[in-house]
Amino acid sequence: VDSVRLRSIPVKLDVAMPRRAAVLTGKVDTSRATAHAYIVFSTPEEAKAALVQNMQVLGGLHMRVDSATGPSSGTASAGSYNKSRSIFIGNLHFAAQDEDLVRLFSDGALDPQLQDAVTAVRVVRDSKTNIGKGIAFV
Repeated sequence: VDSVRLRSIPVKLDVAMPRRAAVLTGKVDTSRATAHAYIVFSTPEEAKAALVQNMQVLGGLHMRVDSATGPSSGTASAGSYNKSRSIFIGNLHFAAQDEDLVRLFSDGALDPQLQDAVTAVRVVRDSKTNIGKGIAFV
């Protein structure tokens, strides 16, 4: 691994300081578990090998592991989502977490054919507050 960068760490909403300062001083909102990491591997082969970790459980949450893509075209699904295999979810509670949707669609209760079929979930969040916008892609 050449580098690891943490992003989207949820900070407390009442903090009146830049996000970086809030994280460094421990003003993190632990009630919201979503965060992202960008890992740069030494070789493309190592990066490809890491993709098998997609949807593995770490700390009680399913990890989403994708290859990084170039800058998106500005659409929510421009990165790694295959439109023919993805669905849009709307009217979600703003506190909904990725893990809520993984459990909903993966436990087989809705449809036995869906059990373990989920390969990625993305709850769309506000870039400043990290609070959900009420929509997601599965």
